[in-house]
Amino acid sequence: MAVFAFGQEEYTYHVWETTYIIPKKGHGQDLGKALLEHRKMFHPEGTHNATIHAISVGKMQGAYSWMIGPMKFADVDTKPKGENYESWMEHGDKFVKKYGNTEYWVSADKLSYWPENPEPSAMIHCIYWDVKQGKQQELDKLLAKAVKVFKENKYKNSWGIYKAAFNTGSGRDVCAVMTFDNWAYFDSDLGFVKDYETMYGEGTFAEFMDSFYSLIESGTDEIRKVVMDY
Repeated sequence: MAVFAFGQEEYTYHVWETTYIIPKKGHGQDLGKALLEHRKMFHPEGTHNATIHAISVGKMQGAYSWMIGPMKFADVDTKPKGENYESWMEHGDKFVKKYGNTEYWVSADKLSYWPENPEPSAMIHCIYWDVKQGKQQELDKLLAKAVKVFKENKYKNSWGIYKAAFNTGSGRDVCAVMTFDNWAYFDSDLGFVKDYETMYGEGTFAEFMDSFYSLIESGTDEIRKVVMDY
């Protein structure tokens, strides 16, 4: 039902296919180079454009995330095959210890913020939430209040909300994604709390957080580096 709901919302949904790839011990850089070369040959642009992230914090630390998109679900049927597969098996698979979960994430555009003319960011902060049964609509209402603050203040960093297309029992129902440039980002005060209370009133951010935690079971963090070269 979730897939049909996403597809019907103004017919403007976007899907990302993501797969974790775990390198063999001592071959992390070799795998990264092989992924970059494979992207260059078979996924450089267009519908099946690929992005590579190296996971530096989280349960999948040390792994890579291979992402294809944005696309529609129908585009999954037309991904490059044949030579694409054979080339990877010859040049990249030998560095792989294990292929992890493949997930499909659908963008929630109305709950997301992207600055105009954004500059490419070097790092990504992903927060995965396990939403309590039947609480997604309430969570959406809270996230809509939050993104309004982003849009009003035109922050430099983006705030993207993505929903899992399929329930796989992983506890990863919603993913919030923020871009940043370096680790110093975590030393800075973005001013969000102040801006939120300017918009909604003094003390409202604490109320927001109380409501938020009543709607989720848990949350987990993942820090990623965008892999461009070695």
